[in-house]
Amino acid sequence: MIEGYSFTMERVPDNYCVDDPEIKEVQDMDSGAILTVQDVIGADKDRLIRLRMNLAEAGEEREDKYTCPICGVGVYLVCRRRGDEKRFYFRHRVEIGNCPAVTREPLSKEEIEARKYNGAKESRAHIRMKEILAESISRDPDFSDLQIEKVWKGMERATWRKPDVSAVWRNKIRVAFEVQLSTTFLHVIAQRRVFYRNQGGLLCWVFKTFDIEAARMTQEDIFHNNNRNLFLASEKTLRASKECGALMLDCRWAEPKAGSEAVSWGWNGRLAAFSEMTLDQNGQRVFLWLYSH
Repeated sequence: MIEGYSFTMERVPDNYCVDDPEIKEVQDMDSGAILTVQDVIGADKDRLIRLRMNLAEAGEEREDKYTCPICGVGVYLVCRRRGDEKRFYFRHRVEIGNCPAVTREPLSKEEIEARKYNGAKESRAHIRMKEILAESISRDPDFSDLQIEKVWKGMERATWRKPDVSAVWRNKIRVAFEVQLSTTFLHVIAQRRVFYRNQGGLLCWVFKTFDIEAARMTQEDIFHNNNRNLFLASEKTLRASKECGALMLDCRWAEPKAGSEAVSWGWNGRLAAFSEMTLDQNGQRVFLWLYSH
């Protein structure tokens, strides 16, 4: 147990929906039912953030689960943050001009991403994290074919990815390790999850730091969709990897705390070898502690 390292989740609202959603109803494309956005969003944050990822992945596969019943365009979940409070609403995937609900910003996602985050990707901290992961993996005989920023080509000629570090685990599955230091868009995370799943690979996100009480939405998207587990790499984990002859990561997870009226969670964690992890290729999850949803 991490001594003195516990936290209480924010007070659960009656509903995580914003008070003034532009899109007030969505159509469930499986059942055909028209649902209020409040009913879909609800008050279960863990379920909601996993739904947010599912919708993003469905969009990448061109199979929208929910659409706007007025214009028929697929929708996805967006977070609006004010101070420490996070609320959610639905946004059109594209704005085609025939719907009274207008949900898109003037700049495209790609333009915003290019302007704000591309420069941060290759910071000195990012480069050092890649070095730590690569050297740690090189000490583990269960890994082979270690690659740093090697292009991973998809089955289609136009699709490819370039993970920070990748290696083959026990001659069975190639694992892509992605360092997460800066904010990125949900659709980028979803694209990578869909790509590696379709290629028979596995995506493992690694953080330098993580604080759930101050977490960016990107971090929560990864955390809640990875069975409430997260992994940190550092100089400390590198030393442990050298000493143990195995890839060691600082594993943290959240456990519900019983006996409290409020929704309360406590951190637990320890250094652990990659060989101890459960690998879920279909769910694109790597986790040490199993949390049953």
